[in-house]
Order: sequence, then structure tokens, then C-alpha cells
Amino acid sequence: MARSMHENAEWKYRGEGNCSLVVADPETHQVYRLVKTYFTQAMETLYPLDSSEPCCDHIVIEMRKIVDYVTNVMQPLLSPKFVTPPVVAEISEGFAEEAEKRNQNMRPASRRKKSVDLVDARSRSALVMPDFCFVSKRDSIPVELEETQPTISIEIKPKKAFIPSPVAIDRTSIKHQVCKFCMHQRLKTKAGKWPETSHYCPLDLFSGNPHQMKHALLSLVKTPQNNLKICKNGQEIYGACVKQDLSVDLEDFFKGSQHKKHRYEYMLLDLVIKILLAPGGRGGNCSHTHSPRHTKPQRCQNSKFEHTNGDVSLSYLPHGCVLERICSIQKLDDLDIENIYPLYHRLQARLKDHPTDRIHWGLDGPYTRDLWMMGSEVKASVAVSSLEFAVEKVKRFLISKTVQDCSIIVALQPVKPGVSEENSIIHFNDAYYRYSIELVDLDPKPFDKIEQYYRQDMDIVHAYQETIGKSRTKSV
Repeated sequence: MARSMHENAEWKYRGEGNCSLVVADPETHQVYRLVKTYFTQAMETLYPLDSSEPCCDHIVIEMRKIVDYVTNVMQPLLSPKFVTPPVVAEISEGFAEEAEKRNQNMRPASRRKKSVDLVDARSRSALVMPDFCFVSKRDSIPVELEETQPTISIEIKPKKAFIPSPVAIDRTSIKHQVCKFCMHQRLKTKAGKWPETSHYCPLDLFSGNPHQMKHALLSLVKTPQNNLKICKNGQEIYGACVKQDLSVDLEDFFKGSQHKKHRYEYMLLDLVIKILLAPGGRGGNCSHTHSPRHTKPQRCQNSKFEHTNGDVSLSYLPHGCVLERICSIQKLDDLDIENIYPLYHRLQARLKDHPTDRIHWGLDGPYTRDLWMMGSEVKASVAVSSLEFAVEKVKRFLISKTVQDCSIIVALQPVKPGVSEENSIIHFNDAYYRYSIELVDLDPKPFDKIEQYYRQDMDIVHAYQETIGKSRTKSV
């Protein structure tokens, strides 16, 4: 249901992507996603140029598709414990431009130069959801705690959690030795997007080994890029562009702790790891997919983590924890882009002669459970050569791509000693913390973007092999 925005709020910059600018209302603890020109330009390819409906109507249609996708696909797969669908909200004329203007200085310089990064002034709608930098109100929270205790949130964009199976692609491929994120870093630094490659490796975070996970989080602290952001009371204190002294900012959060200030950063990471490994999150489970509980973790050759005896054998992700959920749904893609690409071309060839199949298959929505809820396996009765097989595998790939780009937001707030231990309360170092875990950035991926994914994959592998070749030449 559409709602009016709080027009007099002091809207704060919260972040942005290619398609949207996100601002937060510190009074109501809500965030609004305002669409950019990039979003509407991509959207207009779906609608005829002579359409009698105004652009703002099409924006609402596309926003509702996002809501449907999160509600009907992402939430059931990832668990309602971790996913809160957004709603469509009305905005008044001129509001988006004013919000953009007020927060212009907070935006990355690279986002201020391109016309596609401007908000689209024609839009009269935004996607609204709770501000997950504060503990989610799934449970009742005493007002006095909200007002007197600081809240720390850490946002992690974990990226792809696994290396492709040898069954999916050539056993000699470099993709079996090095994860996609680590290879992609070489391409990004080559293109000048980041001054140095990240020290982070997703396989370390998804290992289930607390020591290895801490190595991953410390690597993100060292090179956060757009994969790590820490906020205090909704205000960014650490990330790609803001690097305040965490020991100072965390002092009142860990008030009463016997540890020294320089230990606060490590305490926060240990606390976050404990939450990320909590079985079932807050007691939730998901039956749509199931990963073996003691599957041997994969290794990425680019990781700088040094294993000790017993590290690998003892490591696994507890069933139902947020990282296990993410990894399981990412693995709905069991073919890799190399094998998805030919299926995509088969479907495109079919659509040239039967364009209505695009609607029948729901490739651009509607995102209903009937069309988009994927089981853990394609039905045995479906022939590999059939169009049904191609459609389902492509959809599984697109779902996986969504989850590869999602973000985890963990919000934490101290509570008074003696509080009853609920699902959303965690005991750590003789103190208690109320917490929430939320998954965001769960928009559907366009079917036609598969062509771009394939080209990008080739560029990523080439860039990595090129840098490896140069390093070998230097060492000779």
C-alpha cells in the first residue's frame, strides 16, 4: 500500500547502487530508495515508445515487481527471519531532486559525474523499508533502551560463496583454483575502479571456521571497498570513504568491558561472527534447499589465510545460519555461466519466433511462486534437451546472481544484565546484546543481462591470467 513520505525529515545519505539512491529518515528509522535515470533507461526498453501510460506509472509497475520478487522468491528461499520485503511509497514532486541535492557532498565522487546517476525527477514513487542500521523491530524493544544505548551495524556484501564444480566446467580451468571475487579484483584494479586489490576472499567468510572468518572480516576492514560499512546510530563511521577510529567509536558500545580500547574492533568482529553462525538465525529454518552440514569447505588459492592442523576438518556452516542460507541459494546455479550461456541462446532463438513465451515463462515477471520457486533439483522427468529444462536452469542462475550481490546487515544494541535470553538476544563476554540480521539488495536480475555476465566472466578470467603471467615474468 502506497504511503506519503515524511516531507520535513532531515534525510541522510545511506548509500547507492547503479539503479537507486538510498536516503534515511533518522526520526522514523525508515529508508527510501529513489530511482535513478539508469533504472528508468533500462526500464524503458521493456515498454513501447508510443505507450500512452506515463513514465511514472511504469516505474510503479517495476517497483511492484521488485516487491513481488522479494516476497515470493527471496523471502521463502532465504527465510522470513532474514528477509523483509519493501513496500511502494508515494513521494511528492521535487522531493527526489531535493534529497539528492542535500546529500550531494556525501556521495562518492564517481557517482556525481554521470547523468545516469541522477535521480529521475519524473518518479512519484520510492521503495520503503525499515532502516536496518537499527535493530529490526520483529520483537518488542523497550523504548528506554533505544534512546540510551548506542547501536552498531555492520553491512557486509559477501559475494559469491563457492567455486564451480568440476562437473560444470573444464577441470583445468583457473576457476577451480581461484574464486570469482578474487579474480574480479584484478579486472577492477586494472580498470581503475579501486587503487588496490581487496585482501578479502569470500571463501574465508563462508568457511565456518571462526579464525578464518575473522581473517576475512579483518581483510574487509583493511580494504572495505563497497563490501563493508560500519555505522553507529545510523551514521557511517567506517567504510570505503569514511575511516574513523573504531576503538573510539566502540568505547561506549562495549562500556564496562575489561578489555583495552584497541581490542574493541576485534570484539565487534568476534560478536558478529557468533551471530553469523547462529543456527537458524533467530530460530528460523528453510526447507526448500538443503546443504550437507559437514561439506568440506573449498579453498581459494588467492586467500592469504594460513591453515593450521585441523582447521578444515572442523569447519562447516551450521544448518540454517544466514551464511548457510546464502550459500545454499547461490548454489542453485550448478552449471556456471559457461553452460548457462548456450541455454540462454536457445531461449532467445525460441523467443524470436514465439515472443509470447517470454510472458508465459515469466522471464520479466510476474514473480509468482508458481513461476519462480525453484526446488533444490530440477525434476527428473524434465529432459535436458527440453525448453523447460533451459528455462528452469536460467531462472536458477538468475536467482543465484541476485543472492551473490546481496548484503547482510547485522545490527547490535547492548541490553541490561539479567534480560531474558530470547532468539534475538546473544550473550557475549559477560554482556547481552539485542541483534537483528537482515538481507537486502535482493532485486531480480534481468534475463537479457546473461549476455553481459558471459562477457564479463571471460574478461575476469583473462585479467587474472594476465596478471599472473606478468608476475611470473617479473620473478624470472
